[in-house]
Amino acid sequence: MVKETAYYELLGVEPDATSSEIKKAYRKKALSMLPEKHPSNIGANEKFQAIAEAYQVLHSKELREKYDKLGKEAAIPKKGFEDASEYFPTIFGGEGFKDWIGSFLLFQQMNESLDFLEEDLTQKQKEDKLLELDQKRHQNVKEEVKVLAEKLDHKLEKYYFAVKDGKVDKWVKKVEQEVEILKMQSFGIELLHTMALVYRTKANNFIASNNTLGVSKIFTKVRDGVRDFINNYNLISTNLSAQQTMEQLDETQAGKLTADERHKLESLMASKAVAVMWSVSKLELISKLRDVCNKILHDEEVSPKDRVVKAHGLLLIAEKFEKAKRSPEEAEEAKVFEKLLVNAEAREIHKKQNSKHHKKPSTSLNHTRNNHI
Repeated sequence: MVKETAYYELLGVEPDATSSEIKKAYRKKALSMLPEKHPSNIGANEKFQAIAEAYQVLHSKELREKYDKLGKEAAIPKKGFEDASEYFPTIFGGEGFKDWIGSFLLFQQMNESLDFLEEDLTQKQKEDKLLELDQKRHQNVKEEVKVLAEKLDHKLEKYYFAVKDGKVDKWVKKVEQEVEILKMQSFGIELLHTMALVYRTKANNFIASNNTLGVSKIFTKVRDGVRDFINNYNLISTNLSAQQTMEQLDETQAGKLTADERHKLESLMASKAVAVMWSVSKLELISKLRDVCNKILHDEEVSPKDRVVKAHGLLLIAEKFEKAKRSPEEAEEAKVFEKLLVNAEAREIHKKQNSKHHKKPSTSLNHTRNNHI
């Protein structure tokens, strides 16, 4: 029995709803009540904020317990409620993938390098800073790979014991439940499919190398090299497209465009920036996941037989990730949300153009938020 049910009613869930059900309900409600969808509805913004407040309480175990026992007044966050317009994109910006893929450090390094490249430094100073940033990133990646490998290995150890205990179906069900949450994150489907490709490739390579005494490694290295070449080509193409759009915007600084035309061009520029962000991040993700898989599958402290079992666990995860898809309704929700990300980037570009109109707009990529992926 709970003291109040108002927050549950706002989200349209029962008081015994699971955390995943509450999160899914919030996303659906928030998307339907976006103020920009209801410009003539004066109360839309208040409703949107109320829904966000309900979720901020109910998604927190501690605040939810206080709300259930004592009511609304006892369940106010210490720092107060966050603004709904800023909170909503953050919640669905890819946080659910953190234990699987970590952070995107390469794009972060690119942003930092763009910052100091604009400073009044000598070429030697810039080169030294770039080298320092690169060394720092490599160290961070190394540490992150270790943490991610431990977390993935923990999941595979659960699979190992599930096989022994005859409870694989239960383990698979948990993976499927996680997929349902991950697929609704920003770029969720793209991330799941990329992870599936790496997991499947590394697991099959390991199983094959055990069966062929390592001969297959020669062929798999060539195949991985071809895939890397294709991914790098796609990145270059995407980057060139984005740069052309940015140069087009720069050429119109004399005020030749109307406010509406400028807004459309800035939105296009923002979508190109997001595309570059994803392309760069995808390359980093593939490299990182390969290292994570290698750390697990080539751990000589574990017997080859047990590592083969873990490889089969990776294949099962890959199978579920690869099959991930959104329903038409979910796809529409994702489309609306990703449009929000582009609009947020467009606002950053507009700020950049107003504050630094004398500089090349290519630096606006510096404001693309890597945590959205």
